[in-house]
Amino acid sequence: MSVYKFCLLLLCHCFCFAQEQGQSCGPSPMVQFGDTLVPREATNKHGTVMTYRCPEYYVLEGNKEVMCRNGKWDDPPICIEPCTALERELKANNIRLKWISDKKLYSRHNEWMEFACLDGYEISDEKLLRKQCIRSVISYPKCTKIGQGQSCGPPPVIQFGDTLETREPTNKHGTVMTYKCPDYYILEGSKKVVCRNGKWDDPPICIEPCTALERDMTANNIQLKWMPGKKLYIRHNEWIGFVCLNGYEISDEKLLRIQCNRSVLPYPKCTKIGSCLLSLTTMDENNIFVNGSTEIEDGKTVTFLCKEGWIPKDTLTRECIKREIKYPNCSNAGNCTSPVTITNGNIIIVPQDGKSFSSGTSLKVECSEGYAPGGRPFITCDNSTWINVPRCVRQCLVSLQELETYNLKLESATDLDGIYILGDTLNIQCKPGYSSEQNAPLMGICTNGNFKYPQCSTGSSCTISINDLGENKLELLRPIGANKKYPHGTQFHFKCESNYVLPPQKLRTAICDNGNIDYPRCYSLNSCRIFQEQLDENELELDSKDEDLVYFEDGELIKFKCKAGLISTTGTVGLCAKKRITYPRCTEPRSCTISINDVKENNIELLRPKDTNKEYTHGTQFHFKCKTSYVLPPQKQLNAICDNGNVNYPRCYSLNRCRISQEELDENELELDSKDEDSVYFEDGELIHFKCKAGFTGTTGTVGLCANTQITYPRCTES
Repeated sequence: MSVYKFCLLLLCHCFCFAQEQGQSCGPSPMVQFGDTLVPREATNKHGTVMTYRCPEYYVLEGNKEVMCRNGKWDDPPICIEPCTALERELKANNIRLKWISDKKLYSRHNEWMEFACLDGYEISDEKLLRKQCIRSVISYPKCTKIGQGQSCGPPPVIQFGDTLETREPTNKHGTVMTYKCPDYYILEGSKKVVCRNGKWDDPPICIEPCTALERDMTANNIQLKWMPGKKLYIRHNEWIGFVCLNGYEISDEKLLRIQCNRSVLPYPKCTKIGSCLLSLTTMDENNIFVNGSTEIEDGKTVTFLCKEGWIPKDTLTRECIKREIKYPNCSNAGNCTSPVTITNGNIIIVPQDGKSFSSGTSLKVECSEGYAPGGRPFITCDNSTWINVPRCVRQCLVSLQELETYNLKLESATDLDGIYILGDTLNIQCKPGYSSEQNAPLMGICTNGNFKYPQCSTGSSCTISINDLGENKLELLRPIGANKKYPHGTQFHFKCESNYVLPPQKLRTAICDNGNIDYPRCYSLNSCRIFQEQLDENELELDSKDEDLVYFEDGELIKFKCKAGLISTTGTVGLCAKKRITYPRCTEPRSCTISINDVKENNIELLRPKDTNKEYTHGTQFHFKCKTSYVLPPQKQLNAICDNGNVNYPRCYSLNRCRISQEELDENELELDSKDEDSVYFEDGELIHFKCKAGFTGTTGTVGLCANTQITYPRCTES
């Protein structure tokens, strides 16, 4: 058989095999009210997909795409009928459509429809006039005819609130009063109250806002998340975000977002990073308590106390280690009998003490001559056992002759007459002209009745450090051997590493000076040199850290400072880059002028100094006031400072201003754009620039609008 024929047979076999994968289906299922996008066929191959659609106002429920799978179709979707509001049903219930004047209205499944009573009719609760369409069925509300009722007295008075209409002592049946609350207060209930046959509807209430105060935030180690300030008003049910102060943390960051609940703000509590919060329940179970804070910093200890009549089973002092602390336990106490015997000492017992001692009793210890107690001179009865029993140990005496032997002197002459026991220390110093190899303060330690002293000698030795050699790009020529001790006065000779050179007038030698070595430093061929002419030209001085240096390494940052009375707008750090230094420049600060246009644009008036269009020096402070009918938002101040020619004006807003709500931002997955990220208030008619949170996109743009105290927020959805 030829190769050509073999390939044809192989291809035919593969084609036939593919055609046999899955049985065909009959015509696609019928859907009541629905249809397919393409004509229905009597026979459909395995894998055929049919797409369904519903008429206008009908809602498609289920998967709109149905596939033929091995002779069987997927379950088809259904088309849910809309609701139809007809004129005859509306008249029968004495109602009309609230927003549309048509005699007939279609409403999709799950949509809401709003009605209104016909003139001369009423309903007990206006909320009943809003109904939802459920699978083509809508339950109509029923309005009844307004009867001839009795008059009412004055409308109810509500705390913090008032009525838009004038309050009258007598009000006819059917009179409507509209209530309002002050700024930041929330009106709960119906704002409209009706006189019905001699009785007023239940009035609304004005719910007080919450006030976030600086003292409360400081006490809880938190600050406002979105705005700086010492005080903030939050409406009832609004959410407010906090952050922990630097160095503090909280177990769950969700706890930092809290809700204002009827003027009560349950502040979250941040603790120092790694701190432990003591559990009152656990302490009560262990019969212990603490006097003081229940917040213990990481690495710090706390001493617990036993409840009255209880004694500790072990030590009451515990350490907080990375948010964990082991609580001690106290138990019922028992009495002690005869005290223990003290070697080289006695226990003082007065006759009335008797032979039994209750738990917690302490007795004094006196040591024999030449001995002193090694600790507190008391023993304590602890649950039938004597504890904290001191030892009477031999005293150490200070000998001036012994100090002289070690080339030492006392730090304070009064220490000569002190009483020292085992473990006590004596502060001492080397005599003039002598030094010690110890870096820490020198001390004599009392051990077994004698002091152990360090030795002072003339000059400390030095050690050549490999790290110091590498840092200064040096190699040691002589004497040979790093990390080895050399005596005071030893001279060292160095050479520069390959491709590094020593600046002019510098020596390649150094001397051991009482433990210190002033190493020379070698620089690369691309190093930079500071010139006084360049410093003067740019009105600069070297910062204190670098003021003794002339050369700097390639890539090294150089810290400058401006000469007195000058400032820099670009920072004071320079850079050495391949033999050249980038110098910052200092100039005299620019003066400021108060612009009439800027004052007008921010709705403010200048109080002092009084002159506009006049130059004021850098640092001048300006005081303003809001124009009539304009107010300053909370936490803002009506002053500004001249900062190198710039004035950051405060801004006053009209009473129709808008306020950004963090709850609304979170609900719409938004953040303020960089242009407005520091703003909280916006003027009536002002556009607001938002941006979607990471992972979200906006389908209708990201620009909002402030209109009569209300903000239109765009909405972002997951990408």
